[in-house]
Amino acid sequence: MKKAYFWPIYGEQDEIAITWSTGRGMLYVQQQLTDFTGSSGL
Repeated sequence: MKKAYFWPIYGEQDEIAITWSTGRGMLYVQQQLTDFTGSSGL
């Protein structure tokens, strides 16, 4: 069995997207957010 890491991403309209990757480094999250064009809310 291989390891998998789930990355929940919370949206500004209370939506949740759950993605997964084979690693837990920041590179995986950056790849998921490549086409993000909204506001970070900060």
